Amino acid sequence: MILKPLQQIAEADIQDLLDNEVPEGRSLDYKLTLPGNSDADKKEFLADVSSFANAAGGHLVFGISEQGGIPTNIEGLSGVDLDAEILRLENLVRDGIDPRIPGLHMKAVERGDDAPVLIIHIPKSWMGPHMVTFKNTSKFHTRNSAGKYQMDVTEIRSAFSVSDELPKKIEAFRNERLAKIIAGETPVPIKDEPRLAVHIMPLSAFTPFHSIAPSELYQINQHLSPLRTLGYSPRINLDGLVVYTGADPEFIGYCQTFRSGIIEAVDASILRANESNAIPSIILVQAVEQGVGKYLLAFKALEIMEPAILQISLLGAKGYKLADGDIWDWQSSPALDRETLLLPDILIEDYAADVHSIIKPALDALWNTCGHHGCSWYDEAGNWQPPRR
Repeated sequence: MILKPLQQIAEADIQDLLDNEVPEGRSLDYKLTLPGNSDADKKEFLADVSSFANAAGGHLVFGISEQGGIPTNIEGLSGVDLDAEILRLENLVRDGIDPRIPGLHMKAVERGDDAPVLIIHIPKSWMGPHMVTFKNTSKFHTRNSAGKYQMDVTEIRSAFSVSDELPKKIEAFRNERLAKIIAGETPVPIKDEPRLAVHIMPLSAFTPFHSIAPSELYQINQHLSPLRTLGYSPRINLDGLVVYTGADPEFIGYCQTFRSGIIEAVDASILRANESNAIPSIILVQAVEQGVGKYLLAFKALEIMEPAILQISLLGAKGYKLADGDIWDWQSSPALDRETLLLPDILIEDYAADVHSIIKPALDALWNTCGHHGCSWYDEAGNWQPPRR
């Protein structure tokens, strides 16, 4: 595997593969040409892609000749419209593999006057096993050091078992953390007010032995600040790094980043008790938008690969009503009917995706809870359109 985020891979990295005679294996495969339009070519390509997703992830590199698995020359892909080819291959992967592989990306690497190469990064998938379904094919593939092979019944059964366990682990972690927040067992003492909690869990966090040094987290603490950055202080702790805002004896917010890469941000200022029990939607949405945006920047800086799960919760806000943007007549709106409101989980497949699009399903669910058809911060086409102030 090329140990760099896909967007940072450049011509020199391709040349290093040749100069260092980096062999094909479980996480790397060379192809001289792009797959053709025959059914056999398409099935072979889909088998390659799904095998990486069902194993440890890796890269397919097109435009390199090899002998015995050792690269011999960078031929490049001359006379090819790579934009059109990327679109073709993306559509083929989308329609020919089930379930869809989150976090798969493609990039053309330019080489000056020489023909470019195409790299496809396929992450290890936690949503598998993935089956090739093209033309009624029903085959599962994975990889070892010798390359791809078709999975047997025992391997398929084991892969399904691992996939089934992941949602349970995610739910268990969230429930445990929310219980601690409600009980006041937080990294710093938080004001006893209704709270907004945001969790972002990269699925790689559930890999055994995955750990990030707290000192590494401290170096990027500006991306790990609380949801509302009203001045903050970072501190290394046993779990990783906590960045908090406010003052003793009770703080108004914190962001705890665990060694696993999971981020927990809690704020007790947005939903603080008020006479009308109103949820100030403008402040809440801006806090979520800005918080999620900077936390995804942190994942990029830490080279934590996609995908991740975003979870948003409201704690202790039963009876609160939504002040919907610039429409301040919220008294007639339905109030929250539960102490703990868990908004739907959101799968983030691309950390570079538009944050407004990422958070929309959770915001729509919150607005639905309060009697609205959807979040008023989006137009009918789903485009970001914040309300007037």
